[in-house]
Amino acid sequence: MRLYRLYTNGENKVWRKYFTFAERFICNGEDIAPTEFALERPPCKNVKIQALNNGYVIKDESFFINLKEKMPEFSKIRNVFIIKDDILDIAAFSNLKGINFIDIEIEGIFSKGYKLLTFDIAADCIDEVGSKRNSIDFFSTLVLDNSKIPAHVDGFFLQNWDHYGQYVTIVNERTQEVLMSLYKAKDFLVFKEIAVI
Repeated sequence: MRLYRLYTNGENKVWRKYFTFAERFICNGEDIAPTEFALERPPCKNVKIQALNNGYVIKDESFFINLKEKMPEFSKIRNVFIIKDDILDIAAFSNLKGINFIDIEIEGIFSKGYKLLTFDIAADCIDEVGSKRNSIDFFSTLVLDNSKIPAHVDGFFLQNWDHYGQYVTIVNERTQEVLMSLYKAKDFLVFKEIAVI
């Protein structure tokens, strides 16, 4: 089965009508690293994110309505993907193994929230001989070792690849198909196939 690294589309034309989020998750008023809650169920019931405009935290959706900006259907915060509540049909993921969702609120007054895409497993299955890490990600070459890939799940976090110690989202073609069936997925999501030896 083919494996893909999941990205968000970086083109300006996609993002110009949407607002963005701070690169942090907040739990009980304090920053929390996604590695702390992604694999375990979060110790905090109300994980929050912050909406941004020009680097400033905005706590009221009406501010963005005046700017004719809206919530993106998909986004990524610290390499972890979030999907807007109103486009996510969790039942569509029911036949996939090892995939879960965590509720995420936007701090302040907002009409919708998000679900964080998370997995039961974080695996170190990098083939160190074939892989090459460069300081700029798109110059890197990621190759996975087939014998270390978790075979019983449809997605997982890859450990020990990101320069900043964050997880990398890896999905198989079954998960790719379900994600691509979601509204606006073709605009936001990019899947890069990973070499496996």
